[in-house]
Amino acid sequence: PFYPSPIAAELDELIKLVRGEAIDYQIGPGSGRGEYWKQAIANSAAIGEHVNRVCDLVRQRLSGNDAV
Repeated sequence: PFYPSPIAAELDELIKLVRGEAIDYQIGPGSGRGEYWKQAIANSAAIGEHVNRVCDLVRQRLSGNDAV
């Protein structure tokens, strides 16, 4: 990819989480029930953390303070 390696790696992890959540929602066992929603809340938190990491890495890159 044209992104620096740290940003690309973080985006890959984010994509895996988002795809997994979409699949779990549509076809996962217990989708629409209490157990699904407990996991969905955890997934949402993890997705938010990855989004924040991507933003931090992009900010570092734009400010010239990255190690890439």
